[in-house]
Amino acid sequence: MASSQDIIHIPSASHLPTIKLSSVNYLVWRTHMRLLLSIHKLSSHIDDSSSPPSETITIDNKSASNPEFVTWTESDQKAALLILSSLTEEAAAEVLGLNRAKEIRNALENLYTIGHPVTESDKLHWFLRGLGPSYEIFSTAIRAVKPAPLFRDLVAQAESHELFSQSIHGTSTPPATFHIQHNRGSSMPSRGRGSFSR
Repeated sequence: MASSQDIIHIPSASHLPTIKLSSVNYLVWRTHMRLLLSIHKLSSHIDDSSSPPSETITIDNKSASNPEFVTWTESDQKAALLILSSLTEEAAAEVLGLNRAKEIRNALENLYTIGHPVTESDKLHWFLRGLGPSYEIFSTAIRAVKPAPLFRDLVAQAESHELFSQSIHGTSTPPATFHIQHNRGSSMPSRGRGSFSR
């Protein structure tokens, strides 16, 4: 039977990630995860300030398991679990087979980050492009508006347009291809992985 010392304590629900990483919210997700890992004193597992100790040590000319390695590995698994629990299925599929927290973080960084927030004009462009041919008239009208609407206003207009189209066409809904990710007041259309990667 496992003793209380053998049990790995999993972070409480109040300290689990509330933001799921997708292809459009990497910078927000990264900020959230840095704070979360810091609260759990696990930050060293995703930066360059920690590396795993030797797996074994020599005691009286005999090789033995290094207790520091065991402790470090348990902490690293906690960090990896926190990161993995914050991923969408799309993002999780990109890090299959990776076990160390830093390996997972590096893979996600390479996949999603562009180093700076996406500009308002880029948001508008990719959102309108993602709506597809059935929204061509709507998209053309929006592009003609000067100054261009804010992204959050455009999302509301697109949703209103879709509801209007549904009322005209009945149950035959035009194939809208947008899905909005709401994060602390910012919105972006969900698109394929790496769409903003450079």
